[in-house]
Amino acid sequence: MPIKQSDWGQLLKKPSIGRRFALAILAFSSVVTLISTILQLGIEYQKDVGEIHVRLDEVRDGYSQSLVNALWTTSQENVQLQLDGIIKLPDMQYLEVRSDRNDVVAFSGVKNPNSHVITQEYPLIYNHRGKMVQLGTLRVVSTLDGVYARLKSKVLVILLTQGVKTFLVSLFILYLFHILVGRHLASIARFLLLSKELTVEDPLILDRETSVITQNDELDAVVHSINEMRSRLRDSFLAIQKSEENLSITLQSIGDGVIATNNQGIVTRMNPVAEHLTGWSVAEAIGRPMNEIFKILNAETRVPSVNPVELAIAQGHTAGLDNHTVLLSREGHEYQITDSAAPIRNNKGEIVGAVLVFSDVTEQRIKDKLFMMQTRQAQMGEMLSMISHQWRQPLSIISGLMNKQRIQIVLEEYTTDGLIQIIEDVDVQIQYLSRTISDFRDFFKPDKEKTSTTTTSMVAKALGLIGHTLKNENIEVIQTHLHDEPYLTYEHEMIQVYLNLFKNAQDAFSERNISHRQLIITSDQKDDCSIITIEDNALGIHPSVMETLFLPYVSTKNQQNGTGLGLYMSKTIVEEHCHGSLCVENTQHGAKFTITLPLMRVKT
Repeated sequence: MPIKQSDWGQLLKKPSIGRRFALAILAFSSVVTLISTILQLGIEYQKDVGEIHVRLDEVRDGYSQSLVNALWTTSQENVQLQLDGIIKLPDMQYLEVRSDRNDVVAFSGVKNPNSHVITQEYPLIYNHRGKMVQLGTLRVVSTLDGVYARLKSKVLVILLTQGVKTFLVSLFILYLFHILVGRHLASIARFLLLSKELTVEDPLILDRETSVITQNDELDAVVHSINEMRSRLRDSFLAIQKSEENLSITLQSIGDGVIATNNQGIVTRMNPVAEHLTGWSVAEAIGRPMNEIFKILNAETRVPSVNPVELAIAQGHTAGLDNHTVLLSREGHEYQITDSAAPIRNNKGEIVGAVLVFSDVTEQRIKDKLFMMQTRQAQMGEMLSMISHQWRQPLSIISGLMNKQRIQIVLEEYTTDGLIQIIEDVDVQIQYLSRTISDFRDFFKPDKEKTSTTTTSMVAKALGLIGHTLKNENIEVIQTHLHDEPYLTYEHEMIQVYLNLFKNAQDAFSERNISHRQLIITSDQKDDCSIITIEDNALGIHPSVMETLFLPYVSTKNQQNGTGLGLYMSKTIVEEHCHGSLCVENTQHGAKFTITLPLMRVKT
């Protein structure tokens, strides 16, 4: 098949594999040609030099005796005649015969000091009556100029013929490579370049004749592998496309907001709920930093909150928001939210991004506030009852002191010192009443920020409010506090939790007429947690309400004493506000509540 002009242009213009292949062959052949030429010239040189040595040996063996005879007979003319004959031999440059006194007897030829020569000297010895007499010396000089001239002519011929042969072979190989391989490789590259859409099912087919020689060769194997690979890639692409569609449908259907980012916190995906809450469309949000799209702050302090996506990527685990977190949308709307962010890892365990899931809990927060208000109102009634109990004794004492003083005045038995003592006793009782009012006022004061406190202090303050009532009802309080280092928490809210649990135990004792009443309070700190247990011996909680105990309006008390909000509020405070846990179990003698709070140490 002749090479078309377009094929020649393709060969000459593009740095193809075939050209590089041909150049490599050309370079290698040239090196081989050069080395073989040098070896051949070396052989020729050794051959020519050997022939010169053979002629020198012939001169020695064939002319030495005749020259000896001519010298013995002192026939200088005969010596000269023989030298003139020897000089005509190939490569002979100069000959001379010297006498035993080193005088030149005869010579032939011309000395050339610039030429490369081989010089040999042979002694001329005459056998006179058995005695060997040296008459002189024959000096023969052979030139290498002819050898070099012949080598030069040969090297030009060898290099020219080898170069032409190498060039023709390389060109032929380039032609064969282009016809058999190169053009098909170009077709494969062009096919792969043009068929970027994996949905196209047209296979790769090479334009070449099929024969026994070409069937199932390397090109067929490559074409088959490419078609198989494209088929697998197409199937994988369609599967990924289907998976992306399913993922998109799932994200569209999720009721919570979902935002995905890369490991630099740049938004890569959003669902419609996230669009609605943030005020950003997907097209606008993708490629922007998470902090620009998801702006959150503390609802009470208005201080910007740390973005949970940054925490999840930096710490490598799930991160959530504190309570009272508000999302500020692009339009300025505020939404109370709860959320959590988790890192996204690849197969090697490397973090490649994060996903944030958040919910609008504004309505739920309003409901929680209503529940809290109802609970507070119910507790205020209980607190007023406690105040009445705690004030009864000091008011009775004040009344008795006043009656005593009145009688003394009527009987005119009073003294100034006695009057002062009564006033001091009344002042002591008034101070007690004032402290009681302060304690209850602090109890109802809302917590804005976490404060540093201890479990012992919070339990003591709770018992200070209800302890008088517990004592009046013969409830023995047993406390065991092991490790009790200060930590950060919402103190007033936790006092409210302890008060709820103490009051529940008090009501259980009264309703079940328990004679020997004990309330056991223990606390310890381990594994970065503060663990508090409150246990009574009031016969426990009925199994029918155990699973729903912490739901609103579920109570273990009779309808007259219980609203069903105290335990619900307590669990909300412990788990949502303080990020701890509150659980209950029945023991052999009663119920046991366990509170677990994270130990947030005070920074010093």
